[in-house]
Amino acid sequence: MLPQLTDARVAGGLRPVAWLATALPLLVGVFIVREALPALHAYGAVAFLTDGRWAPTSGAVGLGPMVAGTVVSSVLALGLAAPWALAYAIHVNHFAPRWFAAPARGAVAVLAGIPSVVFGFLSLTRLVPLIVADHPPGLGLGVTVLTLTAMIVPTAALAADAAVRQVPAEAALAVRALGLGAWDAVRAAVLPLARPGIRAGLLLALGRAVGETMAVLMVAGNTVQYPTGPFVAFRTLTGNVAVEMAYATGVHRAALFVSALVLLGLVGGVLALRREAA
Repeated sequence: MLPQLTDARVAGGLRPVAWLATALPLLVGVFIVREALPALHAYGAVAFLTDGRWAPTSGAVGLGPMVAGTVVSSVLALGLAAPWALAYAIHVNHFAPRWFAAPARGAVAVLAGIPSVVFGFLSLTRLVPLIVADHPPGLGLGVTVLTLTAMIVPTAALAADAAVRQVPAEAALAVRALGLGAWDAVRAAVLPLARPGIRAGLLLALGRAVGETMAVLMVAGNTVQYPTGPFVAFRTLTGNVAVEMAYATGVHRAALFVSALVLLGLVGGVLALRREAA
């Protein structure tokens, strides 16, 4: 006979899992800080943020171009993805017929699960050849932003859809009862109530864009310079770690951990904004 599941037993079983989920990020942060300390002691924290050059073996450890590349590409991608995600959520919940809404949700869910390397491969084989004729080598900020946009639109769309669906139907019906149309109900009642969930979903998509590695690595060009135009090659923080970690040693390796530390700070900032939005 199976023992009865009381609240105390369930709480006791779940408590270690909750503590582990809390401890793992802290342990990761401690590990990254510990590995980055030799480079921070050797060059100072200011050098990593003010120097525009990256050559750790020669004493140049500037992460500024890579921080700028990470932030600019992610924010631009979010700016392109947000209208599409919001339009999708409004359409499937308030304007689309039922026979279309269910398959549309399934298709977007499938898109959200596609590995990022697939998006990078498609961009590399389809978008880059269209650009390379006029702006060789075709890699750079523009194609990276489009790739990231395609990647995060499903994530943002699913979050926006969930937020809009959670709005009580009575809110829209109250507006419709005044003789106004469906769009007036969405604008006046649904969107204000769904705004916190939509904002949190967009910040979640931004976090995915900031932390993306493989797709960006394939199309960014991986040149350490500021992304000053749509056809300028650049490198992100994740790409920096992925490209050089295999052969880095000593202080060079520690400098890459500083890259990871800065990236961890950016992702933490996005999560903090998400918490405020929720």
